[in-house]
Amino acid sequence: MTIVHAPLQFPKGIKYKIFCSTALPQQTFKEVEAKIYSAAIPKKKSLRKRISSAIKKHIRNFGISRLFKNLGLKKVEEKRIKEIDEQHLIAALGYIIGKFVPSSNFLGYQTSEYEEINQHKIVLCQSDWPAKKNKLISAGWNKDNIIVMPVPESDYWSYWRNMAIYHPDSNGTLDAEKSLLSQEFVSHMLKNNIILDAKKTGEYRKYKDYSIVGIRNNTHIYPFPAFEKELINSNKHKIDRVIDLLSDDDSKNIYRMTLFGEPQQRLLHYITNSLSNLQYFQYIKLAPGSVIINVGLDSGFELPFFCAHMNGIGKVYNLDPFGYKYLSRYVSRAIEHFSGFCEENICAVSDKSGIGSGQELGNAATITIDDFVKQNKIERVDLIKMDIESMEELALPNMLETIKNYRPQLAIAVYHKPQHFWELPLLLIENCKDYSFYFNIYSSAHSEGILFAIPK
Repeated sequence: MTIVHAPLQFPKGIKYKIFCSTALPQQTFKEVEAKIYSAAIPKKKSLRKRISSAIKKHIRNFGISRLFKNLGLKKVEEKRIKEIDEQHLIAALGYIIGKFVPSSNFLGYQTSEYEEINQHKIVLCQSDWPAKKNKLISAGWNKDNIIVMPVPESDYWSYWRNMAIYHPDSNGTLDAEKSLLSQEFVSHMLKNNIILDAKKTGEYRKYKDYSIVGIRNNTHIYPFPAFEKELINSNKHKIDRVIDLLSDDDSKNIYRMTLFGEPQQRLLHYITNSLSNLQYFQYIKLAPGSVIINVGLDSGFELPFFCAHMNGIGKVYNLDPFGYKYLSRYVSRAIEHFSGFCEENICAVSDKSGIGSGQELGNAATITIDDFVKQNKIERVDLIKMDIESMEELALPNMLETIKNYRPQLAIAVYHKPQHFWELPLLLIENCKDYSFYFNIYSSAHSEGILFAIPK
């Protein structure tokens, strides 16, 4: 079974179909999108006008259900929304794969596990893909012919959102390096109301030859503020040490670009990188039986991927002060198929164990990673993923015993404060002996920087 994170990881030169619950016409994405639009819009004229402008902006990002929720439309039948939403996922993914992996042959959609068994590859992407996978195997499908491609529909920086914001032409191809750095591309984005023009709005400063440094939908490319640049420059000796200790040239160059590069460089890197990789997973290896400590959840887009890599065998301890409160519906449905695989722990990881306070922690109890491992008598740790909105500086010094005892892989956010870019890597490099260290950034700004520590 093949697990795919992003479009450019999709196998090339194969014949494939996408599996779905109900028949989906073999049409272009635009035609399918038009059908979804028609089915979802209420007949009341006042609401039609209200939704029409918003649907084009959101439909590719979040699906119909999220769109309706954002617009405050509560009287839409839930079952109808679910069906539309799942159809949207399938249609959109078919469109994306077809565009970026043209060497593979898309044969259409398949609704029965008994059709053309093992005559082509079959792609599973819906939230109930675990159940569909079991049906396919029971019907005689070879595991090698099954591709599981969960959709990161709630990840703000994934290719799913990237497609809606940056894709310059629904009928063309995206050559980021050529199109992004041309004035024609900038003009296209302005014409289609995707970016803000600083010359007209005055909202953003002109940056070099670009009249743009801000992009609509809360996605930004911008330089570090002056006071942060000063802090970065004053710590250049520490930054140089991190660069020297990173394990490959890609990591060194990306790290240097993140701190010293131009905003448009980061944007170009984001567009191309998001089509190739998924945050938290780039250097990580997981297998059935792995044990993960997942610190910081939000929408939990990573959980279906953990399920896929481990086939529901092993354990994922999820630690967050709000627990599963903000999980997306897609994620919730996916993890339901693996009873006991994911464990919800409503707590905030910090520098000491006790009772927390304040809105940011949801008044949840606090705990250190070392104490959590001891209290739960965990005997194996294969990965610690941590992204907790600047609390990493408190949490990391109090998980060093766990690192020493179990030598897990680490995927740690190091971007919430400018100084985290060098202070947190140096702390880990000093305490993780015989590890390799890698870095990448998964946004168009200087956020979403992840340090990977992989035991040798």
